[in-house]
Amino acid sequence: MHFQHKINMCFLYSMSLTAACCLPAQGREPAEASDETYKGEYVVTDFGDDAGFACGPNATLKNGVLDADLEAADSAHLSHSLSLFGKPVQFVLAVKGGAPGNVLRVSVGSHFQTFERVIGTLDGGEKAFSFAPPPEGWIHSGAAENNISLPLRITAVTLERGSGPAAPTTVELQALRCTTEIQYGRAVTLFSELKESGISSDTRIFSASCTAWNLLDKDAAGTLTMTVRDWGENVLHERSELCTLPAGGRRSSVKWDASIPGSLNFAEVEFRFKADGLHETASRAGYTKSIDDPGDATLRSESPWGMGVYLYRYPHNPDGHALMDRGAALAQAAGVKWTREEFNWAAMEPKPGQFDFSFYDVVVDTARRHGISVYGLLAYWTDWTKPYTEQGIDDFARWARATVHHFKDRVKHWEIYNEPNIFFWEGPKELYPLLVKRCYAVIKEEDPEAQVLAISTSGIERKFIARVLEAGAPFDVLTVHPYRSRLVDKGFMKELQDAAALVGGRPVWITEMGWSTQIGSTDERKQAQLLARSYLCAVASGACQNMGWYDLRNDGNDPFDFESNFGVLRNDFTPKPAYRALATVCRTLASGAPSRVNKLEEDGVFVLRMGGATAVWTADKDVSIRCSASDGVVRALNLMGEEIKLGGKNEKRFEIRLRAGCPIFLIGEKVRVRKIEKTP
Repeated sequence: MHFQHKINMCFLYSMSLTAACCLPAQGREPAEASDETYKGEYVVTDFGDDAGFACGPNATLKNGVLDADLEAADSAHLSHSLSLFGKPVQFVLAVKGGAPGNVLRVSVGSHFQTFERVIGTLDGGEKAFSFAPPPEGWIHSGAAENNISLPLRITAVTLERGSGPAAPTTVELQALRCTTEIQYGRAVTLFSELKESGISSDTRIFSASCTAWNLLDKDAAGTLTMTVRDWGENVLHERSELCTLPAGGRRSSVKWDASIPGSLNFAEVEFRFKADGLHETASRAGYTKSIDDPGDATLRSESPWGMGVYLYRYPHNPDGHALMDRGAALAQAAGVKWTREEFNWAAMEPKPGQFDFSFYDVVVDTARRHGISVYGLLAYWTDWTKPYTEQGIDDFARWARATVHHFKDRVKHWEIYNEPNIFFWEGPKELYPLLVKRCYAVIKEEDPEAQVLAISTSGIERKFIARVLEAGAPFDVLTVHPYRSRLVDKGFMKELQDAAALVGGRPVWITEMGWSTQIGSTDERKQAQLLARSYLCAVASGACQNMGWYDLRNDGNDPFDFESNFGVLRNDFTPKPAYRALATVCRTLASGAPSRVNKLEEDGVFVLRMGGATAVWTADKDVSIRCSASDGVVRALNLMGEEIKLGGKNEKRFEIRLRAGCPIFLIGEKVRVRKIEKTP
C-alpha cells in the first residue's frame, strides 16, 4: 500500500528526528542504517488554506495569496509555530507580485529565543529569496543562550510597506523550501494520534492515525506496524502492511481503526516503520477516558496538590471566560486544589495609579468557584517605570500593595517574580533581594495573614538561594522549579530536604515542574508516570508542602515544539494519560496528613500514606509486593484509575505485581506493605 499524501506541504509540526529501519530484501541481508550527514530538501509550506497561518487584522491569506492593506497599516503579519526538520542550512522563499519597494521579513523561534531579519525587497515580479538560518544576519531577542536549540520554528512572515505606496497590495506566496542536515538513517519521522470514534456494546472504537515525513530524495519502501496496548502493556491489537513514503518530505498519512474493551481508562497506539538502510522509527500516542465526576468544589488550602491552570492566559471576553471556566472545571475534576496565576503589572496598571483589576477578579473567582485556591505571581515590568532600578522597585512595590489590598479577602499567598536567577530577570541580580524586601513589607502591612513566596529559581540553584539569604531578603516560603531530564526518586526527595534546610526549615513549594511530550522526547505514557512520581516524591520528602505542574493545557498545537507540550490536556482540552494520573493521585490521596514509610526503600520501594489511601511505587525495577489489611476491605487501582485484581489466599493478605515507574494505590484502612520479592 501507499500512504495517502498531499502535495500541499504545510508542516504544522517540528522536528525531533526519530528513525526508520531495516526491511530485509529477498535474497540478501538488509543494508545497515547509515548515520552519515545527509542534506535533505523539502517544502516547509506552500501557504495553502490548510497551512495553519493566522492573519493579522489587515491581512487575508487564501490559496497562498496574501492580500494586505498597507494603506491602513505599514505592515501585514502572518503568524505560526511551524517547526523545521533537522538542522536547517538554507531557506528559499518564492513569491510573486507585491508593490515595488515592499519588504518581506521572516521571524524564527528557538527555545525562549526569537530571531528576525529582512529577506528581501519586492519588485512586482517573481522573486526567490535565499537566506541562511540564524544567528548570522538576524536580530536576536529573548534568552541569551550560547547555543540555538533545535528545532527552529518559523513564527512569522511579515509584509512591510517599505518604500512602496501606502495602498492595498497582493503577494502570491508560492513556497518556502528548506535544505536541512540530518543523519541519513534517521530521515523518516512519524507522528501518531489516537482518537475515540465511537462505542459499540462494551467496546470503544478508535481511529489511529500516523503522519510520516521522509526527507530522502527517493521513496522509502518498508513495513508499517501498528500496536495497541493497555496500561499493563498487554497487546490488544496489531496490524502490519507494506507501505511507501514519498520522497522530499511530503507529508503522508494513514488511518486505521482499532478497538479496546470499554472498561479500560487507557490505551496506547505505537506506529513503527522499518525500511532497508534506515533505523527503525516509532511514535506513540495515548488515550484516556474523560472523568465524568465533577469533583470536589470545596476550597481545601491544606491540600498539597497544585497545577498551573493558568486561567490568566484566556481572553477577557465572554468566550475567554467560558474557556477559563472549562479549564478550571477540568482541574476540579482532577482534584487540583491550587493554581499559580500570573498577576501582570503592565496589564493591571497601564498608567501610574490607574488600576484595573476586573480581569483578575474573574480569574480568582473562577478558580475559587471550582474549589481551587490561587497563589498570585507578581511579575514583570510596566512600560512607564524604570526596570531594574530602585525607582522601578518602589513603583513595583506600590503596585504590589494595591494588588494585595484588592485581593486580600481571596488570595493569601503571593510569589515575588519568576525565575530571577536566569534571563527572566535582566537586571543586576543584587536588586532582586531588594525587590523581595520591599514587597514583603507592603504585603504584610496590607495583609498580615498573607504568606510571601520568593526566590522562584529555575532548578534548585543553591548558590542563588544563598545569595538572596545573605542579602537579608525576608520570605515565608521558598519556591523552586526543579525541571530535570531524569527523575531519581530518593535523590529528588533529598534535594528538596536540603533546600528546606538551606532556608532554615521554611516550607518549600514547587511552583513549576514537568516533562514535555514533544515528538522525539518523553512519550505520553512516560509523562503520566513521571507526573505521579514527582507529585508523590515531593510530598513524601516532608519538605515540600505544595506541588505544582507546568501546565494544565498544552500551549499550542505543534507536537514537535518543546514549550507547547507540557500540558496534561492537549490544546483542544482532550486529556492526555497524565491527566488521568493527576486525577488518580489527587483524588485518591485527597485528605489526611502525608506519612512516608522508609523501611522498604532499601529495596527500592516507596510508600506514601494519606488518609485512608496508600500509594506504592518503585522507580527502576519490577517487584511483587505482599500486603495485609486488618479489616480486609481493600481496593487497588493502577495509575489510570483502573481496578487491580488482588491475588492471595484471602482478602486480608494479597499480592500485587508492581511495575517499574507505575505507582499503584491501595484504598482501605490499616493497609500494610509487608514483603517484597524481585520479579524476574
